[in-house]
Amino acid sequence: MTAALDETSRDFEAMNEWAKFYATNVPDKYGQVGNLLIRGQPNVVDVLVGGGADPVGLTLDTYAILTGSSGFGANGEKLRPILLKLLNMWTNDPTNYLGNMMNVPKDKLLEAGVLTEFMKHHDMVPDYARDVAEALKHTDEVKFGIAEDRLKVSELQ
Repeated sequence: MTAALDETSRDFEAMNEWAKFYATNVPDKYGQVGNLLIRGQPNVVDVLVGGGADPVGLTLDTYAILTGSSGFGANGEKLRPILLKLLNMWTNDPTNYLGNMMNVPKDKLLEAGVLTEFMKHHDMVPDYARDVAEALKHTDEVKFGIAEDRLKVSELQ
């Protein structure tokens, strides 16, 4: 989606400036989230003798949420194929991403108090997206229309 916005808004400076900035940060965020959840254990000898390894690697491994010893302590090599399967399953139906992700209906999640703060943010997205789109449209209606048409065409391909 980010690449589509970048490409389709190439003649609409206000939108393209945002799209390019956003697009450059997406890979960094994926890496940060990945390291927060799963980290392979660093080579202890490299860390102790300073052989170029990240000196805080042991600490980061300890606190990785899924694989760290202070987290769930899961085996990262065994966990990765399971996570890949889940990711593929989740993306099969993007219109029901949360339903596929949690495999639990939204009303049941709310009833159980699971991800309540996340759901508050999630529920604000459609209104926020409409507001942003409307503001961009008023910035330059002609260029906004061109970008929107390009997105529609790229959706069909």
